[in-house]
Amino acid sequence: MAKSLLKQLFDNVWTWEGPEPGCPTLCRGYVVATPNGTVLVDPPFSSDGKLQELPGRRIPIAALLTNHFHIRSAGGFRTEFGCDVYMHAAEESWTDFRADHYFSDNDLLQACFRAIRIPNSNFSGATAFLFESGDGILFVGEAIDVRDSKTLWKIYTRYLARTCSTVEESIEELKVLLDHQFDALLPAHDEPMLTGAKTALREFLANPITRY
Repeated sequence: MAKSLLKQLFDNVWTWEGPEPGCPTLCRGYVVATPNGTVLVDPPFSSDGKLQELPGRRIPIAALLTNHFHIRSAGGFRTEFGCDVYMHAAEESWTDFRADHYFSDNDLLQACFRAIRIPNSNFSGATAFLFESGDGILFVGEAIDVRDSKTLWKIYTRYLARTCSTVEESIEELKVLLDHQFDALLPAHDEPMLTGAKTALREFLANPITRY
């Protein structure tokens, strides 16, 4: 286990970054202390390629993946601790990795994460997770990115070719997130937006900023 620096975002949420083969930027994962146990979201390896040591030496009970590219170190945590890995059913055919559970749209995972599928994204089963035991915390994977502390943007739009989606379609589908209450938006890359995220999303949808 590696002792890379973890950053605490909320009383029950931590984050860390690590490299991923083939990815030009560091990848971000999260640790969430829930009423039922510790849950990981899109867990990368630590900076030295080992499993990340969790705060208080917690033992994870589950790893939730926003898409199949974010398996990352989930398999290692499963081998080491026996935690279950969750992936959207629409992602199953895209990878040889076998998840323990395949969820569907709007499923409630681990009694406190609402699965919100985002169609026409970079992945067939791209999913955001709303942490319903928290104060409006939304984990969005690669569906939307944080440009700075106050604005959002959508980058790497070239990867929409995987799902034969257009940039316009992918932006339109993000409106599904507005049906839910959240204030923080935690992406798989870039810095988390800890407050004002729903307003920032509305502003993005009104005037989208994209990058190929």
